[in-house]
Amino acid sequence: MKRRNSKRTSSPAQRKQPQRRRRPPLDIDVDLLHEVKVWAARKLREHAGYTREKAAKIAQVGFSTLRDLENGRYKSDNGTLERVVAKYGYMPSELQRMVERWLRKHQRRSKEMLAKNPKYVPHYPWDEVEK
Repeated sequence: MKRRNSKRTSSPAQRKQPQRRRRPPLDIDVDLLHEVKVWAARKLREHAGYTREKAAKIAQVGFSTLRDLENGRYKSDNGTLERVVAKYGYMPSELQRMVERWLRKHQRRSKEMLAKNPKYVPHYPWDEVEK
């Protein structure tokens, strides 16, 4: 007797998985990483159309906590920032991925500008004066 489907099946552990390209780790100061996270959270709030008052009520944090968090006076160690961003509809991993992507772009663009102009001083969007 011949087998019709003589394809050899292997267990999922034995199958080769495609290799994912791993990015090199970011060489970033922790304080800068926090500043970018806070800036991104503020932009996500504005994009969602929430005022600080409404966002604080939705995220179940105090208005002053959200204000201080967005202004960089308060560094959340207990996941307050992630909890607030989750209420905007974004997972903490999505926030982290957005922040890392933005930082990589910023580093690359800063290196390009420094190559063109040695006197170039990198600036960050949150350092700009808002109108």
